[in-house]
Amino acid sequence: MIPVPFDRQKIKLLVQRLLVKAESPYRTRIDLLLTVVVMATLISVIQDTDPYLSADERLFYHHLEIVCNILFFIEYCLRWWAASDLVNNWRYAYHRHRRRHQTSELASVWRAIRYTFLHKWQWMKQPMSIIDLLAWLPLLPIFHGLFLLRILCLLKLFRYSRQSAIIKTALQGHAQEITSVLIIAAVSWSLVAIAFYVVERGHNPRLHTLWDAYYWMVVTVATLGYGDIVPHTVAGQGVVMAGTVIGIITTTFISVVLISAMTEHLIHLRETRMEQRIAQLVDHYIICGLSDMGRTVCKNLHAEQKPFVGIDQRQDRVEATIREGWTATQGLLQDEQTWKPLNLAKAKGVIITINEEAINISIILIVREIAPHCTIVARSTTQSAEKRLLKLGATRVVSTNQIGGLQLTHSALRPTALHFLDLVMKTDYAELEMEEVPLPAHSAFANLCLHNTRIRSDYNVIVVGILPSKDKMIFNPRGDVVIRPGDTLVCLGNADDMQRLREAIESKYN
Repeated sequence: MIPVPFDRQKIKLLVQRLLVKAESPYRTRIDLLLTVVVMATLISVIQDTDPYLSADERLFYHHLEIVCNILFFIEYCLRWWAASDLVNNWRYAYHRHRRRHQTSELASVWRAIRYTFLHKWQWMKQPMSIIDLLAWLPLLPIFHGLFLLRILCLLKLFRYSRQSAIIKTALQGHAQEITSVLIIAAVSWSLVAIAFYVVERGHNPRLHTLWDAYYWMVVTVATLGYGDIVPHTVAGQGVVMAGTVIGIITTTFISVVLISAMTEHLIHLRETRMEQRIAQLVDHYIICGLSDMGRTVCKNLHAEQKPFVGIDQRQDRVEATIREGWTATQGLLQDEQTWKPLNLAKAKGVIITINEEAINISIILIVREIAPHCTIVARSTTQSAEKRLLKLGATRVVSTNQIGGLQLTHSALRPTALHFLDLVMKTDYAELEMEEVPLPAHSAFANLCLHNTRIRSDYNVIVVGILPSKDKMIFNPRGDVVIRPGDTLVCLGNADDMQRLREAIESKYN
């Protein structure tokens, strides 16, 4: 028989992947299994309190609880073992102490042991580690009768739930503020409880111990008002009024601190997730400015199912865009650092909806420096600004005043024709659309006359224009016009027919 070597480090890494590391693919399955074990433990504890349970059933649930506690004990031991490396830590501390201090062998060994178990102790005193310890303690006969201890395993669900990590991180980030408020609340509540005990002792038949006074204080602060303990003296009534005011104030402070901690962490978490979404974008559009026009662009791109990200320096506009379910972030557009997280080098185009020429110039210069071949569509209000932006590198400049004036004029002179164009341009009109269809280099449609492609007869799509790769647009092309590889067909037709044409062109590679 060939002996199998025991690789301690590999086994420890395996345990860490199964129980510790959140990004491990096995972690979800292990957490689900241990969640089932927790629920089985609770069921056995609850059924154990049933007086009508038969002896066999009681024995079954007792054995079930023992098995679950054994699993909790194994889990605790594995987590304790994987928390740090005992052997390597001991060797490091021993040799380090011997080299530096030149003490006796016994002193070096003792210091190495202290250093080694210090790491284990730091893990053991963590809140979740204490919960793991309490979960298997009922396995010991002396703790089995404590029902409260037996149901504390329910707290282990915080470890197995990924969402609980959000609460844990938020509380850790504001631990100092939360601790201060809790100390103030504990001291003030204790003073009120002790004062109530002192003035009511001997006069109140329901008040026997200091514990009763603390119970009354908690009930009063929680505004439950059971009425089982009420003041019987004038001094007691004064303590009740003071305690009520103090309880309301301290409870409000605690609520404000906790809500503030959770809100800040959730905002940070949302920003982090938004940055991750932006980092994954490829061939996307960047919308600069999220005013009404910017959000209209976002709406149209969303309807076209195109990836995009919006950016604006005003937080309220970014919030409004995110509420629509779109990707957006806040930043100063003139700052080059703002553009680094936007994945500009992989962007397909930049759409500038801002009406300030100085900002537009800065944006164009930054984009051209980072992504020289990126398409830039800018907005302008004057003809001189349009010329300057084109000279600086804008691919196309749209004058909103000119387009608005043309729209008003054609609406009065040619309302029917303009209505047809509105149907084509509106993304919410699904029956008709105008689309640019680029011709691949090896498409079967390439180097054919337009009438031989049978686009009109087979796909019910009208080719209203052809844009050659190195020439001017051909409007309303004749049937004998030859379409070349790299040409772009401007087509008009039904949305479903247009999709069939795209698929046919894209699937005609040799």
